[in-house]
Amino acid sequence: MLIQFSCKTNPDVSMFESYAKHMLKLMNQSGKIPGALRPEDIAVALSSLQQGLKAETNDDTDDDDISMNTRAYPLIQLLKHAVAEKEYVTWDYDTNLL
Repeated sequence: MLIQFSCKTNPDVSMFESYAKHMLKLMNQSGKIPGALRPEDIAVALSSLQQGLKAETNDDTDDDDISMNTRAYPLIQLLKHAVAEKEYVTWDYDTNLL
């Protein structure tokens, strides 16, 4: 399944559920789907995600051809936009494919 991250004034970001849950865990979120971040909580979640990715880069044992940093890039941009615009970020299963 695909998970879609949304912010009102930014294009949506979709990723496979396993990667999305991993990103949510790095943001110190429960990993439950659906979910949301309030505007005042996004900067902390973004910082946690970036620190977690940096720690994983230093301990990179993943055999995947696409790094987690590359997978996270669109989500990081969405979170930065949400911080700047003081918008909520939500995530849910991508129903466009059903």
